[in-house]
Amino acid sequence: MKHLMVDIETLDTRPTAVILSVAVLMFDPVTRAQEEMYSANIDVSLQIMAEGRTMSIDTITWWMQQGYDARVKAFASPVCAHPRDAQETLASIIKRPDIDAIWANDPDFDCVILRDFMGYDFKWPFYKHRSMRTIKALFPLSWKLRKDGTEYGDFIAHDPMEDCKQQAWHVMNIYEREDLHSKTLPG
Repeated sequence: MKHLMVDIETLDTRPTAVILSVAVLMFDPVTRAQEEMYSANIDVSLQIMAEGRTMSIDTITWWMQQGYDARVKAFASPVCAHPRDAQETLASIIKRPDIDAIWANDPDFDCVILRDFMGYDFKWPFYKHRSMRTIKALFPLSWKLRKDGTEYGDFIAHDPMEDCKQQAWHVMNIYEREDLHSKTLPG
């Protein structure tokens, strides 16, 4: 099974939001194998000037209330990807025919904004969306711990790759604890 976990950090909550950073992690919920596919901060000024992407004061205020490490990771990167380079790399990953599912916390945020960022010519595979919020609600006692009782360790919240790893860890726990790999799931 090849699943993707995607996570973005933005400067707005609308589909047209400036994307500060993005990460994509490939994982297998059964074998627990993981591979970092892509992680980058994306040039903010180019997104605003060339693409008309948006920011909101509410989201900027929210960022000011986040932890120091998260703010540094989001705003102080010395290297930022050109939006077109990010779009091309993301397209090459998301279009892969061997991808079974695309997870996000939540697809109504991350995937909607990414689809807008990719452009309406991009054929986004919406039918592969899986929601972290939904699976956690369905299995409220299974997502936090592995069968052996271990918990996910410390991580930097709002760092997209850290978030992807943590969220994939939770999905893998649910698959393991609920024996989902042996069941046929819809979709």
